[in-house]
Formats: sequence, C-alpha cells, structure tokens
Amino acid sequence: MTMSRARIDPLLEDIEAQRLVVDRSLSRPARWLGPLRREGRRGPQPRERARYARTFDRLADQVAAGTAPELDAALLRSLHASIVGGDGAYRTREVRVGGFTTAARAPAVTGLVEQALARAADGSEEPALAAARLHMELLLVHPWTDGNGRAVRMAASLMLMGHGFKSTLFTAVEQHTTPMPGAYSRAFGLLRSSTPTQHEPWLASHLQLMAWNSQFAAAYRLREDAMRQALTTAGIDPASHDHLMLAYDRGESLPAAGEILQRDFPAWVDLARRMHRDKRTAFARQVERLVAEESG
Repeated sequence: MTMSRARIDPLLEDIEAQRLVVDRSLSRPARWLGPLRREGRRGPQPRERARYARTFDRLADQVAAGTAPELDAALLRSLHASIVGGDGAYRTREVRVGGFTTAARAPAVTGLVEQALARAADGSEEPALAAARLHMELLLVHPWTDGNGRAVRMAASLMLMGHGFKSTLFTAVEQHTTPMPGAYSRAFGLLRSSTPTQHEPWLASHLQLMAWNSQFAAAYRLREDAMRQALTTAGIDPASHDHLMLAYDRGESLPAAGEILQRDFPAWVDLARRMHRDKRTAFARQVERLVAEESG
C-alpha cells in the first residue's frame, strides 16, 4: 500500500512557489538567525544555541563553497556530536519517549538509520518531502538518548540547503514550529498510532509548517513586485520606487507620482490593522528575517 499524496502535493507546490520568490535575491544559503525550538519552552539556552548556530553556519558555508560532505551515517553522528556533545555514538539501550517505546530496538538502530539515509538520497521524492521524511523516520528510530530532534532537524536542513533552498525561512527546520508549536506535537500523536503506510498526516503537518513559515515573506515580495510594476507602467522612474513605497507604507504623504499606490494597493498600516495579532507578528518576523538575510 502506497502513501496518499492528496494533502502533500499542494503543499509542495506552495513551498516551491514561495521559494522562487523568497530565495531569488540570495546568492547562497543564509546563516543561522534566532533561537532553538526548545528555547520556546525552556527559556534562553545560549550555549546550546551557539553550538547549533556554529554547526548550521559551517554547513551553509560548505554548501556555498560546493564542499558540503555527503549526508551519511558518519556525518549524522558528527552533527550530533557537534550539536549535543560526546562522540555521536548511537544508543545501546532502550528508551521511552513521551510514554511510548520507540519503534527501534537498540540493536536495530544502525540498520534503520542507514535505510532512512539511503531513501533520502535516492532522488525518488521532491527535496522538501524527502527532508521531511528523513526527519520523521530518524525521530522514530531515535538513534541517541538525547538531542535527537536537534540533530535530525540539522540533517534535514543540510538536505534542503544542498537542493538549493537558501533562506532560513526554509532551511532552519529547527524553527519551523515557531508559528504553531502545538501542531508538531499533535502530529506525533497521530504518527504513533499509524502504520508505515499512513505517514501522510505527519508529513503533511510538517510541510504545512514549512509553507506557513515563508508565506508572508513571499506575499510581501509579490506585493512589492506588483507595486513596482504599477509604478513602472505609470512611467515613474525606477530610482524613486523604493522611496515612494516606503513612504506609502509608513503612512507619509506622497507626491502626485505616488497616487497610483494609494489607488491600487492597501497601505501596510491598513493591512496590519486588519490582521489578527498572531498573523501580524508572523508577517513582521518573516519580513524582518528575509530583509536581514538579503542585507547580508
């Protein structure tokens, strides 16, 4: 029995459309920005964050230079060692996670990790889906007693960077749960009661989080494109576009040249006023992130 893709394919289309807009001004994978997922629950963890950021940035630099190592079991263990500490060795005893025994007995860990990595590398799935599946399968295996989430999300990040994703709105898998932290946990509740052919709910939830994490940045850039086109059609010098658009969105008075913006586009202050507070926060966070990456 094969997995249904009814929910997955539209999400992959959304992610690709948003990637083409969000990543277009970036020449290389962006470096790490912001906190770890666990800091949302446990408060600041500067040492752990610094370890994670160094590892993420090293991988981004290697991808940019064309020297990124192959994502194999040795690299996966080294990522765990770099992020969590120790030597990256797999666990040798059974563990329980959230009240459930993991699917993998300790002696089976090595083989199951190899299978997950081989499937991720075989090219049979789109990069975003392959990265999500690797994330899911490695978490089910639970190769280490601690640090599994951080390590496997880093591996998924490397996969995405290696396939051309650049903004951390896509590549920072560790932060994909920021818009809806509860969705990630709920997805695992469904996964624990599923068979291997029923992974669509978890994968769809993960891809939905990825799509949400970039949708406002993409919308911002598309609105900007439309505004520039309108100004160009009206015969306004492109050199003045940035000034006019910024003044308009700040609520400042505009010269006659900017009247087309007032006529055809809602101002940012009006858009923000109509948004739910959470959407307004997500919009600002995504746009600020993208602008920071573009400015280098």
